[in-house]
Amino acid sequence: LRMSKTVHIGYYFVAFIDIVGQRDWLKQLVTLPRSDVEKQDVERILLKTSEYVKDLRGQFDEYFNEAMKPTGLLDKLNPEQRKWVEQRKQTILWRRGFADSYFLTVPCWYESSRGAHSLAIYSSLFSICGLFIWALARKNPFRGAVEVGLGTEISKEEIYGPVNVRVVELERDAGYPRIMVGSELLFDLSPSLPIFQFI
Repeated sequence: LRMSKTVHIGYYFVAFIDIVGQRDWLKQLVTLPRSDVEKQDVERILLKTSEYVKDLRGQFDEYFNEAMKPTGLLDKLNPEQRKWVEQRKQTILWRRGFADSYFLTVPCWYESSRGAHSLAIYSSLFSICGLFIWALARKNPFRGAVEVGLGTEISKEEIYGPVNVRVVELERDAGYPRIMVGSELLFDLSPSLPIFQFI
């Protein structure tokens, strides 16, 4: 739906991840350290929390890249079919971090995606599930939420709209470490629905 010459609204897949317990550590840092002991405590807390955030984001990328690898099925297609599929593998996935939170966004309405958003959504869901198990094994879990909804791109790779509100509310309602799946995403996973008719 075109609202003006510069503002567009469309469907986006958004995932929101929030690491549990990080804020309790960071709340201990209220002033600059005044002694060597305090400095060591600050460094210990910052290293402990920030390194885990970086590790978690890096682990997501590993899972996502693995999910995007060719499976060998293309070898069974004729050249025309293979070209059609390759065009639809031009995946768009936007990442945006804030403190111990992580937003992942896939635009579903870009004509240039040629339906690749469905592959990106699948790979994102695969990666988040793997990441959840990885985080549990590290005894540092997270809460998360995934949903599809309306939004608009207000700056480069930044989405604003009701879909953001929805994933934040879902994550908040989780109550304990788990991944909440929005009703719109469940509804829209059917290939017969309009959101997937780009394919």
